Amino acid sequence: MSAARSRLAAALAAAAVAAAVTLATAGAPRPASRPESTAGTGGDHPAGGIAAIEFHEWPPSELSVSGGFLGVPDSAGRFPESFRRHDPGSGHTAAPGSAAGNLLVFTDLRPGTYRVGLILLDQSRTMRRLLGSRGIKPTEDQCLVYGDTASALTFTVGDGEFRFLGRITRNTRPSLDSTEVWRSTIQWSPGDEPRALRTLLRRKEFAAWRDLLAARAATLDSISSSRRRGRG
Repeated sequence: MSAARSRLAAALAAAAVAAAVTLATAGAPRPASRPESTAGTGGDHPAGGIAAIEFHEWPPSELSVSGGFLGVPDSAGRFPESFRRHDPGSGHTAAPGSAAGNLLVFTDLRPGTYRVGLILLDQSRTMRRLLGSRGIKPTEDQCLVYGDTASALTFTVGDGEFRFLGRITRNTRPSLDSTEVWRSTIQWSPGDEPRALRTLLRRKEFAAWRDLLAARAATLDSISSSRRRGRG
């Protein structure tokens, strides 16, 4: 399979998803400014909740997480068949997520229920700069996970709560179907929450959540220590 055909297929798939995302996000209000800090378990933190999910590709590629979106329910509390991050009837909305290594992170979430919708991918800043200097357009991609049946992708978060949503792995292999170049499948697994917390604690952009994240990391460490003692 030629590299040119592979890039063409990826571009067509990305364009199709981009069109769907445009429809899903049309009319969505701009995210509100960061709420005032409130006192909560583990110290002061911004109002709302925070959630994170890992993303990996197999085989590994040069792409990494660059952002993403959550889907919201309608006024009846049901998630529509088509992904959307704003529901005009209920007013439910979710601001875009940000990247932290291989993590997609959503902060300042209003208490409520959400579903992971779309993960955006692109090449690293260094690679984009290198390709740009050679007149080559960087590669971008999108992974739509909204329709996946993994229950962990639909979650409820409360004020001052951290939710780790596990790991999404996109497995890509050559397709036996002559109409497709590549076939991708999505697999959910529990992931590595302690490692995810260490990543977030190192990032300056999540400093406002440091006490909350550190408290969760300490809880997991205590649970792990208890289990080790129990096996001893």
